[in-house]
Amino acid sequence: MKHLPIRPLIAATALAAAATAAATQPFPLPVSLRPTADEFGRLTVLNANNDAKQWQYDEDEQCIFYAYSSTKDADDWVFVPVELTAGHSWLKVSVEALATGASGWYDENFELALGESPDAASMRTVLEQTVDSDEFMLYGTEFPNSISGTAWLGIHATSPKNRRTLKVRDITLQSYSTPIPLAPAIKASATDGLCYTATVTMPSLTVQGSAIEGDLSLRFSIDGEEHETYAALAPGSDVAVEATLAKGEHTLAFVAVLATGGETAESEAVTETAVARDLDAHYTLPFLFGPSGQAEFDECSRTDANGDDTTWEFSTDGGEPSFFYPYHSRNQADDWLFLPAVDFGTADKARISVEARSKGTYTESFEVWLGREASPGSMTVKAIDVPEISNSDPWTAYEAETTPGGGIWHVGIHATSQADQYGLYIRNVGIEAPDGPLTGIEEAGIDAESPAEWFDLQGMRLAAPEKGRIVIVRQGGKTRKTVF
Repeated sequence: MKHLPIRPLIAATALAAAATAAATQPFPLPVSLRPTADEFGRLTVLNANNDAKQWQYDEDEQCIFYAYSSTKDADDWVFVPVELTAGHSWLKVSVEALATGASGWYDENFELALGESPDAASMRTVLEQTVDSDEFMLYGTEFPNSISGTAWLGIHATSPKNRRTLKVRDITLQSYSTPIPLAPAIKASATDGLCYTATVTMPSLTVQGSAIEGDLSLRFSIDGEEHETYAALAPGSDVAVEATLAKGEHTLAFVAVLATGGETAESEAVTETAVARDLDAHYTLPFLFGPSGQAEFDECSRTDANGDDTTWEFSTDGGEPSFFYPYHSRNQADDWLFLPAVDFGTADKARISVEARSKGTYTESFEVWLGREASPGSMTVKAIDVPEISNSDPWTAYEAETTPGGGIWHVGIHATSQADQYGLYIRNVGIEAPDGPLTGIEEAGIDAESPAEWFDLQGMRLAAPEKGRIVIVRQGGKTRKTVF
């Protein structure tokens, strides 16, 4: 964790305040600070109780933080210089904050204030807040303002002694007298492989209830980084958005921006999550798929064929990661889970294996198919059919050989349980060629007592796997994936 040096304010005298204000470049409205290291360098820190504890900057997390004192209650300020005009008669301020010790009942406290100089005496408190979450939460308020020129937004740590750490980021200040657009709406969206598309409807009204007039634009961000801005938009219009995502889970955010009379205001962000998959990527034999965690589950795709909003999930019930289908009280299951593509190479035969158990003693059922595409209609080879399973423990292994032919295949797990059951767990889906050397892994012999050999998930031999690594172990004619 990198902590940058702070710029302290030792004496809160009028002379010191005037000198600091003169040397500081204020931020124009709307203010939106993560902050970066450079932005933090423009802030002023005041250790009002002189206890050697004060606001600092965390370069890794891009936030400011106050770490507790064991002897004194917090009385520590950080001041943000801002430029205001006579038209800024109402302001809206917000920050995101967390308390690192909240899960252990160590809440933190802070205040937001505004003043004409960077000292405690000039500050007028506009928000008093207790932070009781160890995840970043949004806090803010609106308030009247009479300051014109350079003003100082104060963030005041007031936590009792012997707490933990208060972290603050995403500091915003904007004019509330300036028309503020309502948030845009995500009308429709889809993710096809790595391609994300959406139709976003722009607002037609302001927060204050008036029709939008002025220059309206849409800012589109991916994982907190601005991706594109769509300008000159009509109120109420639909905007077509498209982006190519990296593989994995992403947060997409949309903000309406309205410029009127030389002032700019932003809406609240509307967000959604999308999972991008590289449809051209594929695994090779032997294929062993856990899921080991959420990231591996996100490589799969799902089809809720009966449209009842009950479908496959990632589960860690009992500390064991697995695919899980929960029951529906009225509908029979018709839900598909498609694993990522597997290249069989030239192998005509394949041995398919899977482990399953039910939740409780209710009767579940499922099928395992192979298909050239990850869709129900493309599933052409039924490898395993389990019409009844009702054992909650232990796991039951199912195995079958089939002759689909070589090339690229997708495994489809089809939940077919009757309505009003309890739940089906699936894990350790495996595919291997029953004859000859396996692609990427040398044949280790057929002696069941032969020494175990270890390989990474790309088939490279490992002399001594590190503890906790997911590896493939082959011993005799058996191959499995495990955590070393």
